Amino acid sequence: ADLLGRDSEFKDKNWALINPRMMREIHGRQIASLFGEPWTPASECMNVVVNGKFRGMYLLSETIERNEDCRINVDKQGFVAEHDPYWWLEEKYVEGTDSPDFGYSFKYPDPEDIDQPRMENIRLALQRFDEDKANATFNVIDSVSFARWYLIHNVLGQFDGGGTNLYLCSMNGNPDEKLSCGPVWDLECIENSEELSADWSNAGNRLGSELFHSDPIMRNMDSIWQAVRERVIESLDTYYADAAAGNFDAIERSYQASFEIYGEFYTTLNQHIATLKTWYETRIPWLDQKFFEYRTSGINGTASDRPAYTLHGLDLGIDPDVAIYSIDGTEIANPGTGNVTLPKTGIYILRQNGKSVKIATH
Repeated sequence: ADLLGRDSEFKDKNWALINPRMMREIHGRQIASLFGEPWTPASECMNVVVNGKFRGMYLLSETIERNEDCRINVDKQGFVAEHDPYWWLEEKYVEGTDSPDFGYSFKYPDPEDIDQPRMENIRLALQRFDEDKANATFNVIDSVSFARWYLIHNVLGQFDGGGTNLYLCSMNGNPDEKLSCGPVWDLECIENSEELSADWSNAGNRLGSELFHSDPIMRNMDSIWQAVRERVIESLDTYYADAAAGNFDAIERSYQASFEIYGEFYTTLNQHIATLKTWYETRIPWLDQKFFEYRTSGINGTASDRPAYTLHGLDLGIDPDVAIYSIDGTEIANPGTGNVTLPKTGIYILRQNGKSVKIATH
């Protein structure tokens, strides 16, 4: 059934109740959708009453499951694995090859449906993934989805000392297939604190900083960021409107009662939204600066990390993600060309994202 009362296409037997810090989860999922996650779990606030006693307000949520109609749409031969510190508790799992602390458990398929040949295919795919992340290569890692996942956690301010829940999706189970990352899940460690506003999120610690600060990840994060950054603050208005539409006063009362039960510090929804706005006032400029530094100076702060366009030994200061043409339409350089020295002074055409502009060098 669909416990959220939508159409029958959303029916599934697996659901979860998320703890009273769910307001962070609600906004985090809105940000995930804004940044283009293919699927983000739907949810609604719900009061839980057991034997006539109020037990708190929780978030009734879809769970991480394969469901071709309404959740993760992998093929029947595909798989959904979690990079998991508790992998050894599961009936079937794959041990990590680069760290004894982390292995892989499965959200799909169910353990009883994994025969030996299928297990070997999955094991091989995950071993290749371990090799990729250890070497920051991208033979079986989909850099776009991993960049999106890491960027979302950086925008939100997710700082989890143990590393954040990370899921790997294989569409068809082929060991040579690129594995995608997502969806975003478990955002209770969003801090939004001033002392953390000028640092990269540690959400990817389980996989190593080399992977998430490699050129393919940074380049894709920058591209996604430029496309949606202006809408981040707008998302707060949507967040507030959604809360109001869902009976704001009732949510406030239930939220406060929940925190009184569990003895945790209580903030109103208005205070929570004000905290987010303060966070973004600092965080957005910080991310802007970091991506500017990447575009101009590369990963390690040296221009040699990125392609450069030069004229007579002088860096032209042009974003190397553009294509350059001579005035007669001959392509001189594109993002895959590498370092390029323009042949002579004159007029050139720069093209990026379908738009062209003429520049003159002398």
